[in-house]
Amino acid sequence: MRYAGVYRVSFGDTAEPEHMRNFGLAVLLEGGHVFGGDAGFLYTGTYGVEGGLLKAHLKIMQHDGRVGDAFASGDGVFDINIGATPTHERTFSGKMGRPGSDALLHLVAERIAEL
Repeated sequence: MRYAGVYRVSFGDTAEPEHMRNFGLAVLLEGGHVFGGDAGFLYTGTYGVEGGLLKAHLKIMQHDGRVGDAFASGDGVFDINIGATPTHERTFSGKMGRPGSDALLHLVAERIAEL
């Protein structure tokens, strides 16, 4: 799977589509960098592919204090790790969590534009 592109990212407590929410966009660039944002947060980080698994480490920075984070932490800046596998030519799914925490969220990302 080619990962470079603009993605619509949805995540939630379960992998059931009706319980997932679309929070924004993330752009994955060829150079292994992630840039993105939504109504309340900016996302920057890096990604790589190891054995067919997409692994990413992101720094999340809140820019609108009225929007809560998905982990209900109240922290304005925090890190997350993502592990995901391709599920289709334009999508991948997996889990994301904060380092040192057992709380995981399911995510699905769909490429909506090529770079």
